[in-house]
Amino acid sequence: MWRPLERQWHFHAWLLVALAAVFAFVWQAPPHQPFQGVASYLPLHTALETFSLVVSFLVFGVAWNAYARERAGNLVILGCVFLAVGLIDFLHTLSYKGMPAFITPGDPEKAINFWLAARYLAAAGLVLAAVRPWRPLAHPGLRYAWLAGALTLAALVGWIGLFHQDVLPRTFIEGKGLTPLKIGAEYVLVVLFAGAAVLFFLRARRGASYDAMSLFTATLVSILSELCFTLYSDVTDVFNLLGHVYKVIAYGFIYRAVFVESVRAPFRQVQEAEARYRAVVGDLPVLLCRFLPDGTLTFVNDAYCRYFGKTRDELIGYSWVPLVPEEDREYVKGRFGSLSRDNPVVAYEHRVVVPGGEVRWQRWLDRAVFDGERLVEYQSIGEDITERRRAEAALRETEERYRRIFAGARDGIVLIDAETGFVTDGNPEFERQCDRPLAQLKGMRIWELRPPDMREAARRKFEEVRATGSGGSAELGLQRPDGTVVPVEFVATRIRIGGREFLQSICRDITERKRAAQELRRTHELLERMFESIHVLVAYLDRDFNFIRVNRAYAEADGRTPEFFPGKNHFMLYPSAENEAIFRRVVETGEPYVAISKPFEYAEHPERGVSYWDWRVAPVRDTDGRVDGLIFSLLDVTERVLAERRLRAGLERTVEAIAATIEMRDPYTAGHERRVVELATAIAREVGLAEERIEGLRFAALVHDIGKIRIPAEILSKPAALSPIEFEMIKTHCQTGHDILKGIEFPWPVARMVLEHHERLDGSGYPGGLKGVQTLLESKILTVADVVEAMSSHRPYRPALGIDIALAHLTEKRGLWYDPAAADACVRLFREKNFRFG
Repeated sequence: MWRPLERQWHFHAWLLVALAAVFAFVWQAPPHQPFQGVASYLPLHTALETFSLVVSFLVFGVAWNAYARERAGNLVILGCVFLAVGLIDFLHTLSYKGMPAFITPGDPEKAINFWLAARYLAAAGLVLAAVRPWRPLAHPGLRYAWLAGALTLAALVGWIGLFHQDVLPRTFIEGKGLTPLKIGAEYVLVVLFAGAAVLFFLRARRGASYDAMSLFTATLVSILSELCFTLYSDVTDVFNLLGHVYKVIAYGFIYRAVFVESVRAPFRQVQEAEARYRAVVGDLPVLLCRFLPDGTLTFVNDAYCRYFGKTRDELIGYSWVPLVPEEDREYVKGRFGSLSRDNPVVAYEHRVVVPGGEVRWQRWLDRAVFDGERLVEYQSIGEDITERRRAEAALRETEERYRRIFAGARDGIVLIDAETGFVTDGNPEFERQCDRPLAQLKGMRIWELRPPDMREAARRKFEEVRATGSGGSAELGLQRPDGTVVPVEFVATRIRIGGREFLQSICRDITERKRAAQELRRTHELLERMFESIHVLVAYLDRDFNFIRVNRAYAEADGRTPEFFPGKNHFMLYPSAENEAIFRRVVETGEPYVAISKPFEYAEHPERGVSYWDWRVAPVRDTDGRVDGLIFSLLDVTERVLAERRLRAGLERTVEAIAATIEMRDPYTAGHERRVVELATAIAREVGLAEERIEGLRFAALVHDIGKIRIPAEILSKPAALSPIEFEMIKTHCQTGHDILKGIEFPWPVARMVLEHHERLDGSGYPGGLKGVQTLLESKILTVADVVEAMSSHRPYRPALGIDIALAHLTEKRGLWYDPAAADACVRLFREKNFRFG
């Protein structure tokens, strides 16, 4: 910033250097008396002071008459100060030695006193102008106060200097020169001017809006002037002359600053404003043009040219009419035809064709210019409103969608005037909720839709929402004309539409929800009663197996009350590593655990013996699907287990009796069923069959040949090979056995196992020719055990073949006739685990 400042103020800098050089030269040169006596110096002094007086009064005149409210008040203040300075300088001039007596005789000390007063007043004015922000006066009338103050101060100085000089200290002694007081006063002035110079310099560097450099130069030249007046010993010596010359130069720069700011600056501002106006008009995004009544363009701005893709030469002198689509031209001309002297302005919208053939929308504001009654031209301002038209179309579409959503909303929507509380709009659902048409609702305040005993509370709620902007949600009732009350969930929010405050409320009919909640409460109460009354033991535990709640049956089974359990750990009361592992697996996997007839023995009550329980441990999940608890239910099945055991024991005795009967009819196969039972159950355990299924297999093996009871004994014990007819008869024993056993209620499919124990994987067996996937695993195991036992044992028609031949046959037919897993298990039992028939 300093370099452009340096170039701009080049003249000031060189002038200051030159004036300082002159001062230094005179100071260092031998003493010189250019004038012989006061009489020869007096005309020059008077001329210099007269110039200073003229400049002072010009400063005041220009500043005062160029004043405007929006302009800085510093110039008016400086002008008033220099009016007082000029008046005091006038007294100084008249009081100079050699001048005719002005009230009192002139002498150097009288002139010096007026001089010092004027210089101090000038210094104070410059300091004030530098310190005060460059802004308008607080009130225009203050300039009169400054003027009155300046005149009063000048009158006071004149009165003291003319009539009471004797009260002032000495400043000059004839023959001796200046007193120390006078010299000190000059140095104080130097300090004041220096302070003002620094401030003006800083303002100038920061880009002050006024001519701060001229004021800076004026204060520095004033310093040189005051230094001169500290060095003269006679009123006619060279320093006195040089001081007056410097004073005239300083005043000239002060006048220049005031003139530039007050006179030249406004002209410059007008020029700049005109340039800015032309630039703005040229750069405005709006389209500007002027045209004659016949449509011939006489002026267009840059935006107009850019918009239509043409130069000024291509537009000016030609009509704008071709730029308008033909179907819009009559409309536009009609708008112009409506203009008159009384109605000179019209606004309208129409389409135009831009380069590329695109049709866009414009809005124009036209003014007709008349010369008397004669229409001279039109001045037009236009803008492209294509996007606005599109936005308006989109807004209309959005409003239409909003109205559809508003009308079709399943919740009631109501708009309420925030000042009065009157309903201003509502959708059909709100009308249905209130059972009133919208026209009737618009005449009601929102709280008047509540039951009478709730209206005051509703009005207070309305005031709360209006004050805070939101009232949260609440459940309330809307009373219909027939007195019925519709429960709704009500949410209200303060909104602003078109500068007005409204409350927008959403009302959801919760009749069904209330009904559902009431039904849920009834269901909950029912479940609570069931929970407390059922004989199943139920406990609710957290994921760490602490009791949360148990039902009465659970507590009474342990001889305690339900209140005893909450907070206590299940496995502190009933230690069991096995059960704890089960519970933990349910928590970790989320899979329920079910156990049937699980034995349990009370550690604290061994006298109760072993009891049996059906268990179910089910996970309880939180909203994230995480297991956070367990439902543990138990059913005492001790009596059932004991009854089943008794029934099973009786059933087993019955089956054994049947088996014994069969053996009595076929003594050659005596012990066959028992050996098959022994091998079949061993194979079943080898393949991992559950014990419950093994038990069913054992029963089936005991009676698998019960169907032979209908085969003649002579066929069963025939020592020779059977004939085809006899073999067909033998093959019926599977079906016969099934028919005998199917009416007995076994816990297992015993009859089916008996039916399928001669079937083969490839379907070559009997009686049904079933293939592997169609038969039970127990049936396949029974087939293997039956074949191995038969081949390794004696028969009436042949001796025993031995276990090795039986196992070789089993291996040969593995996967063809016999189940691979059952066959392999049988071979392992004999060859690896040393299985032998008992």
